[in-house]
Amino acid sequence: MLVSNHPALQDVAASNSSMRVFTLSYISAALTNYLDFVGRRQTMDDEQVAETAELILEEYGSLKFDDIALFFRNCKLSRYGKLYDLNGAALLDWLHTYRHERNAAEWRLYEQREKERMAEEERRQQAEWEAMSDEERAEQARKIAEIQEHIIKSLRDKLPYENKREAL
Repeated sequence: MLVSNHPALQDVAASNSSMRVFTLSYISAALTNYLDFVGRRQTMDDEQVAETAELILEEYGSLKFDDIALFFRNCKLSRYGKLYDLNGAALLDWLHTYRHERNAAEWRLYEQREKERMAEEERRQQAEWEAMSDEERAEQARKIAEIQEHIIKSLRDKLPYENKREAL
């Protein structure tokens, strides 16, 4: 889940021991529900389910409750491959794939938002420029030229002596 108001699994589990039990119970219930859905409950006993839930919390604790629900929904839809030999390791591998896909989608969303923010900033600056008088534009151009000269001088001062004559 890219956008969720829920806290991360690890944050809930770390708050106190009863919340850790609650978090592990939630993960275990989601896993058991999936096993029942695919008719493979007999492939993992309660101890294996509990151990898999512990591993999920330890290794994927940054995920949220919504992520766990979405992950198991995707599993039911066979999004991570066909079910042949279901065990904790296979589920953890699928969860790794889920997290990778989630991170990639989160990155794409970030890039899109950043692109929109930059476009909005450019529109704002353009509107400010167009609203300026000719005198204000000339003053802006003069200030920009001063800044450029200052940058060039700073760079020139940092160069070794023999390169100063040839540089910039």
